[in-house]
Amino acid sequence: MTFTHKQLQKAVGQIHYYIALLESEPLTAGISAHTFKLKVAYYHRIKQWVFRVHSDEKRQNNPNITHDEHILHVYIRPETGVPVPHPVFYGSDTKYFPVPFLITEYIDHNNQLPQSPAMPLAYMLVNIHSIDLNTYDFSFLPDATKRIKSDLANADSHPIANTLTNSLSHIKNNPPTILHGDYWSGNILWKDEEIVGVIDWEDMMRGDPLVDLGKSRLETLWQFGDETMQDYTAQYQSLMSHLDFTYLPFWDLWGAWRLRDFTSWFDDPAKIQQMQNQYDKFVNQAIDKLNQIVQKRKT
Repeated sequence: MTFTHKQLQKAVGQIHYYIALLESEPLTAGISAHTFKLKVAYYHRIKQWVFRVHSDEKRQNNPNITHDEHILHVYIRPETGVPVPHPVFYGSDTKYFPVPFLITEYIDHNNQLPQSPAMPLAYMLVNIHSIDLNTYDFSFLPDATKRIKSDLANADSHPIANTLTNSLSHIKNNPPTILHGDYWSGNILWKDEEIVGVIDWEDMMRGDPLVDLGKSRLETLWQFGDETMQDYTAQYQSLMSHLDFTYLPFWDLWGAWRLRDFTSWFDDPAKIQQMQNQYDKFVNQAIDKLNQIVQKRKT
């Protein structure tokens, strides 16, 4: 989805008629949103903002998704230790722009990662899961358990889906927390080996914190390898030792199920094959562990 300079000018003009859009450029993003970096002149100052429009599919699944993500940016304060982009404006008036949009401040970054990103990734995920759900009204966040039930109800027969369905009634959840929903290094902004931003909250939910851990474990495996994935997991477990990690294989599997279309992301056959091998091993281990857990619960 692309927008003209005139359309983007009308969007930022809703904030104040005095704002002039100087430049705009598309940012690399996934299929869930269309994102642009804006350079604006505002009260004799030059500012850089990020303009964000969710995909048609995301808006169909949740018509309020842009508003909800904006509110989440408002509620997550700096003192939580989670550096979300500062919200600038939420636009919903279709007289000025055809779809809802979100404008946030641009976070300067250079994507220079530390040699071992396991610890900072684990610490940041702990910070997200430590946000007090009672501080504000987070009732707009979708419930993760309801989502997985909906996913499985519409799923075709498949070893992962079948295992999840058969074990769902045996799973005991940890107390709910805020969930990023798509936590991985690609949604982390790094500067000089430190995390300076956590972005792309369109899959936000509330539920067992292992939801985030399970999905991010697979993506950590893909990006950094097994050793870093194990280190990342151990760091998180050490910091969140009060949680029950018994059912992590279940959330590993749901994460794998949500990422099952990964072969469409790349054109490199060698890369796809490597990821497929890692995926298959990850899934098979999770299925074996989960079946053992469920069997013990039945006896």
